[in-house]
Amino acid sequence: NHPEIGDLTVAAGELFLGSYSYTGSTESKDYGISFGSRPLTVSFKYMYTPVNNETGEVSIVLLNSNGEKISEGFMTLSASSEMKERNIILSIYGFGEKAAKLQLIFKSVSASIKNPSINIPTGSALDEGFGSRGDKIKNPNDYKAFAKGSELIIDDVKLGYDPPATMRPVAKKSKSIK
Repeated sequence: NHPEIGDLTVAAGELFLGSYSYTGSTESKDYGISFGSRPLTVSFKYMYTPVNNETGEVSIVLLNSNGEKISEGFMTLSASSEMKERNIILSIYGFGEKAAKLQLIFKSVSASIKNPSINIPTGSALDEGFGSRGDKIKNPNDYKAFAKGSELIIDDVKLGYDPPATMRPVAKKSKSIK
């Protein structure tokens, strides 16, 4: 037997800075951590295996002490069978703005997708290779009998403080006086 899609509660996977709690039937997320510096970029490596051509996403937001957004960056993540490095340039800060909170969120499925797709194995795909006595006869890490959605792997996340070339001022050419 295997579950049907209608039997499941499906949600996009998230990796974020902040806190999470679940009590009975109530889920609570507090996105962000206290943060006092002002990064200009965020870089990371990712590998992404989507289901049904879904896309993942990453967002970074800096808030001031009043909870107002002072800078942000966003990127959609497409399928990649190898680790790819990406860099997000944050929007320009207003002069004198001070950061108080950093929100960094990676999602395995775009927030615009309300019902993420999943693969549910059936028939022979449920065979995990147990012998008649219940002992494992195949690779012990070769689990097949579980439902799985889009898979996002994140590594080497770094905040950058050096302005990228696109943000650096260009020196004006001086005219020579004769």
